[in-house]
Amino acid sequence: MLKTSIQFGYSKLSRKAPTEGHLMVSLQAEEGSEKRTPVCVGLVLDRSGSMSGQKMRSLQVTACKLVQHLTPQDRVAVIAYDSRVQVVQGLTVPANKEALQTALASIQTGSTTNLSGGMLRGFEEIRAPFDGVRRVLLLTDGLPNEGVDDREGLLRLVNGRPKETTLTTFGYGTDCDQELLADLARRGGGNYYFIDGVDTDAVFGRELGGLANCVAQNLEIRVLPTPGLEVLEVLNDFDVREDGGACVVTVDDIHAGETKHALIRCRITPPARPSAQDYPLAKTQVGWSLLAGGAREEDELVARGRFVKKADVDQEEALAVTEQVDILTAARQQWLAVQAANAGDFDRAQHHAASSQGSLARSAGRGSSLARRLVSILPGAGRFTSDRYSPAFGASISSQARGALKNRRTSAGGLDDAYSNLQAEEMVRSFDESDLGGDGDRDSQDRARAVFEKRRRRLS
Repeated sequence: MLKTSIQFGYSKLSRKAPTEGHLMVSLQAEEGSEKRTPVCVGLVLDRSGSMSGQKMRSLQVTACKLVQHLTPQDRVAVIAYDSRVQVVQGLTVPANKEALQTALASIQTGSTTNLSGGMLRGFEEIRAPFDGVRRVLLLTDGLPNEGVDDREGLLRLVNGRPKETTLTTFGYGTDCDQELLADLARRGGGNYYFIDGVDTDAVFGRELGGLANCVAQNLEIRVLPTPGLEVLEVLNDFDVREDGGACVVTVDDIHAGETKHALIRCRITPPARPSAQDYPLAKTQVGWSLLAGGAREEDELVARGRFVKKADVDQEEALAVTEQVDILTAARQQWLAVQAANAGDFDRAQHHAASSQGSLARSAGRGSSLARRLVSILPGAGRFTSDRYSPAFGASISSQARGALKNRRTSAGGLDDAYSNLQAEEMVRSFDESDLGGDGDRDSQDRARAVFEKRRRRLS
């Protein structure tokens, strides 16, 4: 069900001097069956004053459509918060969906933003034992000003969540604190999405479809202390910690058909008396929990190489490794371009965007078809000028870049923003085609909003 592999970028290393390269640990989940994984969802909705108007209406319509797609095997709880935290619906089987949707339509915006209180109550409401996937979905503009409102304090709260519960965040509006929400999702083992009101159905369809296809959780890569090995950097946006001399990388849930690559930059010093035989360059333990029964499984992986004379060393890293390194580097440069543009430094933004394209061009030049495809997807320097750049564009690119750094929606072929597993794609289509009470057609999104507005007016 889950295949693991390991590779160091160089197989032939200098016997005289240290070698810097990248260790790639790959996790591949097989395509799933038609059986759907039960999901337990805590919908945590920001109803503070800053969410008034279009933000709140978009949030409510999407939450209603998500409820519409839950099944009797699922569970859902709804929490709304401003300065006060309200349990709109305790954990329940989504049997009376119209009642749940009416409750969502009744939520009114209020005062200040107690994000910490709403998030904690979401964790609490869905902590009951459940044979499936448990996730809190936090829908907010990420502007806390009551309760715990600092980044480190909020991250500590996420650390204290129940072990089997993960957190995904959805940021509404170009004024949302994207970095805070992305960091909370990273620490919570979920995803971060920027919501711009254009592709909302696809975003929530992929999230729910991914949860319904979850294969394994609590994935952890432990790079063990090995003679001569020094871990310098983890390129992904995964959570990293040190534990007893080991570098521990926590990887997000993996869905059917996904492949996740952890890229770790290392320095390897040759032993005093290297032999011509394969040598253990790095040792790792990879562990995960299967959803079926929650059994814990573990693999031990060893990357091997040879220390050779100068004339025989590898001149370049293996393409399979550099391809993933270049993709992560390109994503990081895209993120930096957005940060620079938001600060008004468009020269620096264009430099980062050009560097992003350059990273992909290097792999494309070495034969990577994936890199060639991504060169045409990721924006170049021309989009980071004062007359073409907009906060909405930057927010969207930043969200995509953070997702790429977490290997979101990746397959055996690598990163592709359009990729998700088959059930997730079906869920996207279903979200796009559904209204709030019948079969869908081309105008279903407008009809869904019209149905919601009718319910909201009836309640007001």
